Amino acid sequence: IRFQNILVAWLLYALMFGPTARVAIEDAYSGAVRVVDNVPLGPAAVGSLLSNVGYGVARLFEQAFATPAMTDTGFADPLQTLMSVRKGTLSRIALGSANSPTPGADIERSFINYVADCTLYAVDIGQRSIDDILRDPSWDTALRSDLNVPTTELLLGGAPQLLPCDAAWTALSDYTAVEFAPALVSNLQAQMRLAAPGDVTSKVQFALDAIAGAGVDAQNYMVMAAMVGFLEKGIVQTHEDIGQWALAATTEQATQQRNAQWAAEQTLFTRIVRPMMTFFEGLIFAITPLMAFTIALGPAGIAMTGKYLLFALWIQLWMPIMAIINLYLHMAIAGDLDALQHTANLTLPSILSLYKLDFLLQDYLATGGMLAASTPAISLMLFYGSAITATHLAGRLQGGDT
Repeated sequence: IRFQNILVAWLLYALMFGPTARVAIEDAYSGAVRVVDNVPLGPAAVGSLLSNVGYGVARLFEQAFATPAMTDTGFADPLQTLMSVRKGTLSRIALGSANSPTPGADIERSFINYVADCTLYAVDIGQRSIDDILRDPSWDTALRSDLNVPTTELLLGGAPQLLPCDAAWTALSDYTAVEFAPALVSNLQAQMRLAAPGDVTSKVQFALDAIAGAGVDAQNYMVMAAMVGFLEKGIVQTHEDIGQWALAATTEQATQQRNAQWAAEQTLFTRIVRPMMTFFEGLIFAITPLMAFTIALGPAGIAMTGKYLLFALWIQLWMPIMAIINLYLHMAIAGDLDALQHTANLTLPSILSLYKLDFLLQDYLATGGMLAASTPAISLMLFYGSAITATHLAGRLQGGDT
């Protein structure tokens, strides 16, 4: 009988599972704290030390990066915020109650009528150009027509109004600023699950400052995002009015396909990565009784406990790696937006720049989601340097579809 092995195993067991401690568990995302009593000292110490290593290193990384901190706002939060604004303004259904801020109002139908009767008529007679409309960064001038000859019907509450284009824009602009914009912010507040309408403007402004630089107004961006859909539907109505049915159907189908794709977009981090991290972190503590059993087996069991600690350290590497991925996403999309604004001479939030931004958001959110899902393989490769792990990671980086 190897009494020294029994003694070492007993000492380790007594140290790790004899004394108990009170543990405060803090949610890194919400800040909620839950206190648990009578936790064995070993699991409590392992959890505290290793989680502080992973979280602490990630925080230090983000202080040096000087980009929006993943540990404060969430993974790729500015990109997700701008995507939420676009999804919340795609259609009448997405706008919800914002489409009718006052009884009898129909803001979408009013803008569609105005675009078809006034904005595009001004294009037809050469007063404005489509390029001018698409590049104008202000919602108050992008669709505006100063003509007083054509008339259009507005539904802004009460009886429909038939007005000349210049007077119609004055009424529509005033209603948008006073009624529609606050209603849109309230609708986005519900979709983003924020506490107050002011939080929406602050969150969107933070996102724009992070990836587009200072100077892009959040309120203008949100209203302009809604104008994109109004312009598209106005173009469809114009085609229908002059009998171009096939062109109208093609334009409508393209818009619906784009809207369907955006509606189906989900945050891969929220859907897969965060639940996966939560499971593995919980697994460390769930298998603690097994570790208590293995220590009693002697040297072989103690070696298994070492692997248990390595497993915990592997999980804690995820946060620093994801902080680096988060930095990459912000730098990459900020660089592309800078090129759009200076090389292509597009100013956010013009309609054309929003179309371009749609593609950037989709590409980088998909890339970020894939890299976030590959984080366990990346950290495992760092730990073991295994060719099998590297091959799996290379397979993850191949495009699954086009």
